[in-house]
Amino acid sequence: MKFLLVGTSGFFLGVFMLAYGASLYLSFLLLLISFTLLFVYAIARHRISALGALFFFLAFLGVLRTASFIPDIPDSLLSHIDTEVTLEGVVAENPDIRETHQRVTIETDETRVLAVLPLYPELRYGMEVDVTGT
Repeated sequence: MKFLLVGTSGFFLGVFMLAYGASLYLSFLLLLISFTLLFVYAIARHRISALGALFFFLAFLGVLRTASFIPDIPDSLLSHIDTEVTLEGVVAENPDIRETHQRVTIETDETRVLAVLPLYPELRYGMEVDVTGT
């Protein structure tokens, strides 16, 4: 039971570390610590070393798991992050109407963008739209 708890805790620590700003280089430090503790366990047979090795190795795997699913942002959109942008395009799919807003996929000459817009005006597939926002 201890191994399951320690392993799960290590994995989630790795996921949260990368999600909240830790670098990938830190993951290799975790792997180094893990192998060092495994080496200590192999020599001295301290159970705490095995638990520590498991913790840090699964933290390393958590970091790698999170890093493998970070989406690539197209170069055409990188310059528009955190700036006000006006897009002209066509509604590419039927809008997803929610209680307080609608999600509209807009296709421009360069890319497709998911815009969260107010319920009105009502948009339909194929309509040409101009959207401004951040």
